[in-house]
Amino acid sequence: MYYNLTIENIIKETFSKYIIKDFNIEKSIEVNADQTILECSKLLSSNGISCLIVNSGRKKGIVSRGDILKSLKWADFESYSKSVGDVANYNLIALSYSDSLWDAIVLISKRNIRQLPILQGNSIIGFLNILEILKLILSTNAEIFKDFNIIKDCFADKIKTEESIYEIYDEKSLDVVFKQSISQVKPIIDSLSLIDKNESINNILTTMQTNNLKNIVVTEFGVSIIGIISENDFFNKCFSCQNFQITLPELMTLNPHRMRKKHYVGNAMKTMVHFNHRNMILVDEDNFPISLITATDLLNYLVNIWDK
Repeated sequence: MYYNLTIENIIKETFSKYIIKDFNIEKSIEVNADQTILECSKLLSSNGISCLIVNSGRKKGIVSRGDILKSLKWADFESYSKSVGDVANYNLIALSYSDSLWDAIVLISKRNIRQLPILQGNSIIGFLNILEILKLILSTNAEIFKDFNIIKDCFADKIKTEESIYEIYDEKSLDVVFKQSISQVKPIIDSLSLIDKNESINNILTTMQTNNLKNIVVTEFGVSIIGIISENDFFNKCFSCQNFQITLPELMTLNPHRMRKKHYVGNAMKTMVHFNHRNMILVDEDNFPISLITATDLLNYLVNIWDK
């Protein structure tokens, strides 16, 4: 019966209407496994893409900016001559271009994937990134609200007397979820990675590689936020152009966007999508950095609410 339909099912059905082939899929470029990391770094940077398809002759895999960054050492030109096939990932987790938005949401969240390969037959035709997923989620809110109201109006009498989607909608709708405090997305932790502005770039890179960090926050005396450094900063500004004379202010993103705990989940999603950010610094009332909220954190939060 429709009056037993939950908001989770309305959301899943709405997201299932959207097919991946209609999305903005990042183009794919294929390289041979014996090409050098330097060649592939320049390809990624000049084309503004995040992954390459790697063809070893027997099988195909992918290599991301992060994979390449982990394999390099600061000012070590010899590391550029490695074959990209040595750092590629051949254990692919992918979806078909005929799969749905809901399939992509669940897979990216549960497998913690930042770039999802999309297949047409047995061929990789491109990649779907997490910011495109958040953009699509934001665009569906009006449709979900309309579907809910149609069902609510059809079964008004049932809704008045029984536990129904009305109560569930109040807790789990996009409107309500988007107005939850950003601090609900994940526990506030003490392990936010901070680095002092006087630290050497070599040490910053080593810290990120050793601790598998995508970003690190630059502060003065561990208190005032000066900037943030991401994998992409290292990749675009240093390794793809072999610029090892760069200074820390040139490398980092100065005065990055930040949010307070009182700000909403929806604010964070809209800001990330609009500015193409994959993370936001969360600060307390004294502007002290307390956590880093990523696009993956936001998607995991939504899936944990809806996919039960």
